Amino acid sequence: LYYRKPGEMEAWKQKDPIVRFRACLQTWGALSAAQEADITAEVQAEIEEAVAFAAASAYASIDTIYDDVFSSDYQVTP
Repeated sequence: LYYRKPGEMEAWKQKDPIVRFRACLQTWGALSAAQEADITAEVQAEIEEAVAFAAASAYASIDTIYDDVFSSDYQVTP
């Protein structure tokens, strides 16, 4: 990303709460490598299933372009 200072992304990656919490769980003995691998595999399978579903799904009709975008009190005028 061109608008970031060199090293800024790396500095923020060191503060990543997910990575830090994983390290805490491992330190406390609450997460083993096998458990982490199981969780990762399960999440990856769920992502792949969602991507396959999306790829196999038909495109939405142009008539539904504004569905669930605005509150029901909002009047859309094309």
